[in-house]
Amino acid sequence: MLDAVAETTELFVPEGTLIVHLIPKNMKYKKTIKAKRGWNYTLPLAVIIDKNTLSGAELFAAVLKETKRAVLIGEKTHGNGTIRTLFPLKNGSALVMRTAYMKTLTGEIEGQGVTPDVEVVSNVETDKLYDRINSLSTIDPRETLTDIQLKSALSFLADIVAKK
Repeated sequence: MLDAVAETTELFVPEGTLIVHLIPKNMKYKKTIKAKRGWNYTLPLAVIIDKNTLSGAELFAAVLKETKRAVLIGEKTHGNGTIRTLFPLKNGSALVMRTAYMKTLTGEIEGQGVTPDVEVVSNVETDKLYDRINSLSTIDPRETLTDIQLKSALSFLADIVAKK
């Protein structure tokens, strides 16, 4: 998961940008992941976040905010900044343990979450939306036009483009 987040983040930040410090629970071996290749374009970005944004998506949003690469619109994220490792057992089951914490340039995600730049409380019942997505039922594109977070993000981007 972390590799995928790092590769995705690299598409939006300059080379060498800190993506994450991994701090093991035993605090012996700290690992830093930086963008190996970078994106030097300055296209305006808005990222929508809410309480259901967690783990890798939280890290992605935090890095884009900290580097001032994107404006975060929505609600504070979940606050899940832990790395869990799966250890297979001989009987076919597995043990999942928290083995490290993710720390960004300005701080930890765990327990704190990421605060949006522009707070917009969602008017979409996300639990119902996720149920529909997971059931593979179709969503009428016109329904998304009532999402005030999406409208706010589109308005933000339109304002930036209009100023250029």
